[in-house]
Amino acid sequence: MSASLAVAIACSRPAMASEVLAALAADPDAGRLEVALAGAVDAVVVPDGLAVTLLRCDATHPNVRRNLAIAATVAPLVAMLDDDAAPAPGWVAAALAVDPTSTTVQTGPEVPWRTSETALLLHAVCGARVAEGTAAHLHQQEGSVAWTDVPFCNVVVPRHLLERTGLLPVEVPADMDDFAWLVTMRGVAAFRSVPQQVVRHDRYPDGVGELLRERWRLRRRTGEKLITHPGVYLRVPQAVAALAAPWVGVAVVVRRPRLAAAGAIAYGALVATALPPLRRHGGWQAVRRGLPLIPALHASTIVAINLGVARALAGRADDHTWHRADL
Repeated sequence: MSASLAVAIACSRPAMASEVLAALAADPDAGRLEVALAGAVDAVVVPDGLAVTLLRCDATHPNVRRNLAIAATVAPLVAMLDDDAAPAPGWVAAALAVDPTSTTVQTGPEVPWRTSETALLLHAVCGARVAEGTAAHLHQQEGSVAWTDVPFCNVVVPRHLLERTGLLPVEVPADMDDFAWLVTMRGVAAFRSVPQQVVRHDRYPDGVGELLRERWRLRRRTGEKLITHPGVYLRVPQAVAALAAPWVGVAVVVRRPRLAAAGAIAYGALVATALPPLRRHGGWQAVRRGLPLIPALHASTIVAINLGVARALAGRADDHTWHRADL
């Protein structure tokens, strides 16, 4: 049977990428796949029974690598996976269910790659939408989603949409590789999530401090990009809300203290909505450990985004761009 789904992977971690390939090869529909990995592929282990093209690419921008992988395939559907996002059973069937003539861009949820107690708890915490203000990576129900909720670590796209928009953007910072493309697709594509398109993603560490440090770095970069790439990031409601939150909060406390008190009560009630899922995850022990992380994530996000804006305005934004010679 000819391949009907191309899988493009930007590879920088060969050991993890090898596990991703093994998961694809174990699927009953593996014969309908054509897989291309571009990047640091020398140590990648290719399993039997899976059509795989390895493309060594020294350029580090993930979209440069994805573009090479996409160009090496011909199937009418293209899936993009990160090298640390292994498809779970059912992922291939969900991906193949996308109509290749449609304008549907499809994603799905994730579970932790790591199995430590802390990694599972952090996944449960982040699974409460109140924690990070987004359902990206965590959709559990089928339906339409915002363009900001479709990560390149787990996405299926009809090839004709990629041909319509051209190559994935490479003259942008690597940490906005998906947003820079998705923002152009808002008027031509329908974004959808299905719960069967599950990946096992290495996004939840074994330590709470590691998660907070990583989120701090990401949110500070978001603040910088609100200034350096406003055409994209000023369209992200959560980023704009986090930027405005401290200034609105100070104004309300000074001018309307009673309203501020009511707001504090409302915020507490909002955080408390995470209590039932945390209790289901691990009882009151999970609540005790996980619930305080939510205001910690909120505070970190607000401070980091505002710091990022200040850094960018001062001309100190991190240089995450690539020169044309590197592309």
